[in-house]
Order: sequence, then structure tokens, then C-alpha cells
Amino acid sequence: MRANLHVIGTSVLGRLHAHLTDASRRLDDDELTRLCFGTGFFEAVYRNGFLSRNLLAQVDEHTTPVDVTALLRILL
Repeated sequence: MRANLHVIGTSVLGRLHAHLTDASRRLDDDELTRLCFGTGFFEAVYRNGFLSRNLLAQVDEHTTPVDVTALLRILL
């Protein structure tokens, strides 16, 4: 699960970086909001060191970045 969280986090950061550096890959406001909100869950794990009561606790080895984005779409 930890390796998959790394893959998902790297993917999200890559999308955010592309938004900032490549005008042809700009995100719309809704997608940008979801990705920024999602990075907050990663920050909480970094700061607290655990996943309880965190959206990322639902991630398993089969979860994809698309799955996490879809879940954020439901929450926001």
C-alpha cells in the first residue's frame, strides 16, 4: 500500500506541476481544487505519520490516481 500511495502522490504532484509549467496542460478550477484538496491528505499523513481517519486509508494496491480523483469528485 505504501508504494501505491507513493505512485498516486507522485502522479498528483506531476499533474499539478504540469498545470503550473505548461499552458497547454492547464486544469480547470474544479480539477485544480480537487487535486489541491487531495494533497492535503498526503500532508496529513506526512505530519501525523498515520492514516486513521484519512481518505488515504482506503487506498490499496489496486487503487489508481483516477480512483482517488473520482472519490474527491464525490466529496467536493
